[in-house]
Amino acid sequence: MIDAFAAGALLDRELRRVRRVATMLHDRRSIAELAAYERELEAQLARARRGVDLLDATLRTLG
Repeated sequence: MIDAFAAGALLDRELRRVRRVATMLHDRRSIAELAAYERELEAQLARARRGVDLLDATLRTLG
């Protein structure tokens, strides 16, 4: 039979393991969210560059 001290140590160890796994899962989600945000910013930058190119072409025809 497991004594109270050993049972407490076992539960503490399992709790640390569960918290570590939860942190890893949260970190993976955060990484996925950052990657999605990076893709969004890249798309916005591409649209802005196209807008600048169009503006530049328009100004050249006027000037």
